[in-house]
Amino acid sequence: MMRALVAAAGEGEVAVLPQTSDGLLSDATVMEFFRARVPVYVDDAERLLAGHQFGPDVWDVRTRSLSAGELRRLVLAVLVNSPARVLVLDEPTNFLDFDALDVVEEALRRYRGTVLTVTHDEFFAGAVGYSRRWHVVGGAVVQS
Repeated sequence: MMRALVAAAGEGEVAVLPQTSDGLLSDATVMEFFRARVPVYVDDAERLLAGHQFGPDVWDVRTRSLSAGELRRLVLAVLVNSPARVLVLDEPTNFLDFDALDVVEEALRRYRGTVLTVTHDEFFAGAVGYSRRWHVVGGAVVQS
């Protein structure tokens, strides 16, 4: 479903946070990974990464060396700072500690586009301020 949504919307309009890290682990550094996806100057990238708990000591670390939580945080930092107008997040709270959750919640509250999130974490959905919720009940999708 996510791939179909991205394909229908067009390049750059929709950004997706997958549940898996397939294809994300590489020899690219944190800074290289971020700047390849977010078109900003180095100083701005440093500031944005610091806001997502990535200080100077991590900018040169290879993404293949990151923990699952760090990688998730990095991809979320990319998504909320990307030019995409729609974010599709599949279980965004997976692998995040409480400090990272606070950062992600704040970033999503400030995001000015559309966010579609699949989550089992009702506290997170409330903290982010989602105004519409759907549930799968008896094989049907219902709004609550």
